[in-house]
Amino acid sequence: MVFDGGTVESSADGAILSGVGNVAYMNGGVTFDTAGHNVKITGCNSSATPGSKAVKTGEGTLEVEALPPVATMQVEKGTLAISANADNSAFASLAHRWSFTAGSLGDSVGGLTATTIPATDAALVYENNAVAMTGDGNSKGSLNLGKGIVPAGNATIEIWATRTAAKNWSRVFDYGTSSTDYITMSWVRGTNGGQDEFELCQGGTKYASIDNMGYVNNEKYHISMTITVNDNKTSTFTWTRRNVETGNIERTTTSTPAAEWDLAKLAHANFYLGHSQYGADADANAIYDEVRIWNGVLSDDALNLSARLGPDATAEQIAAIAAANGGEGTSAARTLVLDAGTSLELNGNTLVQPVVKGTGTVYGGTLKVTDKLVVKTGEMLLAGGTVDLDGAKVSLVDPENLSGIFTFLQAPNSQVLAIVGTPVPENLPSGWMVTTSGGVGKIMRCGCTIYVR
Repeated sequence: MVFDGGTVESSADGAILSGVGNVAYMNGGVTFDTAGHNVKITGCNSSATPGSKAVKTGEGTLEVEALPPVATMQVEKGTLAISANADNSAFASLAHRWSFTAGSLGDSVGGLTATTIPATDAALVYENNAVAMTGDGNSKGSLNLGKGIVPAGNATIEIWATRTAAKNWSRVFDYGTSSTDYITMSWVRGTNGGQDEFELCQGGTKYASIDNMGYVNNEKYHISMTITVNDNKTSTFTWTRRNVETGNIERTTTSTPAAEWDLAKLAHANFYLGHSQYGADADANAIYDEVRIWNGVLSDDALNLSARLGPDATAEQIAAIAAANGGEGTSAARTLVLDAGTSLELNGNTLVQPVVKGTGTVYGGTLKVTDKLVVKTGEMLLAGGTVDLDGAKVSLVDPENLSGIFTFLQAPNSQVLAIVGTPVPENLPSGWMVTTSGGVGKIMRCGCTIYVR
């Protein structure tokens, strides 16, 4: 379907557009008039020509799986919502990062601190901005990165690591609450160093996949696992081994258990690095350079770039990985305008503004709010450009579930983030603070008050 001017008006609650098709936004633009109804656009691929515009008008809510890839998206009336169960792979944002720099166990993005297993860490050796696990047996030298750190939805786990010895059932990681509910990747299947195993266990029911990833001692790998929540509530798990020099896939396997898989049941799970919840299994003998956990599914293009940039990627390079996530597409700067009396609802997803794709990335665009910005259990990531708040009210509907209103990353090519106006807070929760100074990965330049956690 091609939109080249005109209005699409809804006459009843339900879907305006549905199905697997292509929606092309031309220079003439399009206006979506919800006419007081709650409507949804679902299952459509989108593309746009430079300078195109989409307008949401009419009372009611227009729910989309992703913002249209237009130069300007304007909300004149009502609410624009990003679906709670949307495929937000094009909107991935980094949630946690452990780099083990100078022996640090700190999470430079999420603010957590890993703990050692056991409390004394004689079997953990910190050098070359990495942690080496050298123990012999269970609980002899490994790490717990924290509880509930993998998003209960689309997610990506990245690890740069080297196996130094094939220990019995040693783990790359084990994420779970017990020996009956977990997700795990092993370096070794039993004592067979040529085999490994990926395993899901929920309520004691196991879904296992044996795969010859071919880990070889003393060879560094980029290891990733993506979790994609499907429409029927099953989840697809893809784990991949990549060459750290070229980023090319060396081995990959995908598994979709037939039963519904509810990652939310692992909300209080521990993320064990190199450690198994089974007492008879050995801790890993391995070197870990970096661990990253993303909200959203990184694409093959983004994972290839990430593997090549390596474990020491800068903030600018992390932003480039997020931007590359959508594959080919528009590289135009984008503007999202929320007029007075309107709102944007993220509903658990992360909005990358501007949304940029492809190799010709332009970091820019504007988020302009003239009245109120309503954030529901979501997060905004801005890679360069301008946030124009113009004294708008920032309302946090469910603030305790937020990791931040906005997360700012400095753009490359000397582009500097500029923030205009001073927001008026509503529902400011305990534990939040007001800042007017810069913070790495949070606010690169700020001449106003903004709220971060």
